[in-house]
Amino acid sequence: MIKEEPEAGVSVPSRLWSDGLPRWVGGRMFNSVMRAFAWLVGIAGLLIAAGALPSSHPLPILMCLMMVVPATAIHEAGHAFAARWNGMRVIEIHVWLLNILPLSRGLRWRFASPPKGVGGLVNAIPDPSRPLRSAMLWLTMGGPLANLAAALACLPAALWASSPWSDYANAFLLINLGGFLANLVPFRGRHHASDGWQWLQWRHVWSEGVREVSVLALTSLSVWGVTAERIPGALLRQIETFGKGGVLLVAWVRLKASQNVGDWAVVDEIDQAATETMAQVTRAEKEGLKWILAWLQVESAFSHAVIQRDARALLAVPLGREMRWRAPHLPHRFAALACALDGDRTACMAHLVRARAAAQSSLDLALHESEDRIAGHIEALLDATPDAARGLSPASPNADPVAPATPPSAPATASPRPAAAARSPSSRS
Repeated sequence: MIKEEPEAGVSVPSRLWSDGLPRWVGGRMFNSVMRAFAWLVGIAGLLIAAGALPSSHPLPILMCLMMVVPATAIHEAGHAFAARWNGMRVIEIHVWLLNILPLSRGLRWRFASPPKGVGGLVNAIPDPSRPLRSAMLWLTMGGPLANLAAALACLPAALWASSPWSDYANAFLLINLGGFLANLVPFRGRHHASDGWQWLQWRHVWSEGVREVSVLALTSLSVWGVTAERIPGALLRQIETFGKGGVLLVAWVRLKASQNVGDWAVVDEIDQAATETMAQVTRAEKEGLKWILAWLQVESAFSHAVIQRDARALLAVPLGREMRWRAPHLPHRFAALACALDGDRTACMAHLVRARAAAQSSLDLALHESEDRIAGHIEALLDATPDAARGLSPASPNADPVAPATPPSAPATASPRPAAAARSPSSRS
């Protein structure tokens, strides 16, 4: 299934379709009926599959539940294949307890619970130079079509094999067929939207020109190598119209831009804007904003440590396990800064090598350049100069400060995306 909105605390407003579909399709009653129907299809498929197993099997329902795991893996593999086939970059895969982060070379994996309400996900980022709608339509349908293909592959063994394994093949066929049909039913749940719902949205509503896809455009630019100070100002102004989440996301982009060019003093202004925004956030909204807030807090602490020449500012915001998993370069960058402020050149350079290596392994190309620039600023602190004392690295003494309200406009080029702050789009099941 495809996640409807990015996880940067920026809610994409739902819209009723007006071109080709009746308005009641987006109504609450229609959604409730479709959601119940999807559950009915899935449960029916599971029960029929259990009935197809040999009568001697002691726990047919448990066996079929176990078959749901490989069926989910097939579903997510279909999303990932469709994404790659359309030039997208797959940056995360989650199948039940298995979490995979593809890297520029190889991958990293761990056991972790999936996001609430889903059994799997695929985070895939489209190429900004290619048509968006067709890529998203294929991404959306990749999962259900993979389940259908798996069902068809089981058909010969289920119909014509004479061994007891034919019953298991038949059960797996029915589970995949049930998954195919259930995911095509259009509905929105509390934590996700079905593949069918997402397909209808991309087919009849979303396109490159609507403002609701601006967060996706920002993420796409970053993954394809556009650093923060070169993000088009018009795009950021559009994102700010999404309310509190949009304002915080733009604040994060401005913060990263200031770090890239070495204009550390901007952090005070960004902190003030973020504080004013957070004063308006309700308790219910904080859950959706937690990741962008975490990233703002971490990077703000780093900038303050540079300004104050005091690594103790970093200790106020310890990196959690999740952030260390998604951004392994951060602990090394923080350690490098602490060593630089202590004058320990050997240890500083060793940590910078590790930070750069971790950043270079990411599929987010903007992160590569951003961490290289920040590493240069840290190296400059080893030999403090008057320029460095003012917060500007000698490597970029004429760096232009980031505009406080309207980030500079430039041709398509972006900011390093927060590893878990702006995931979009996600294929989820």
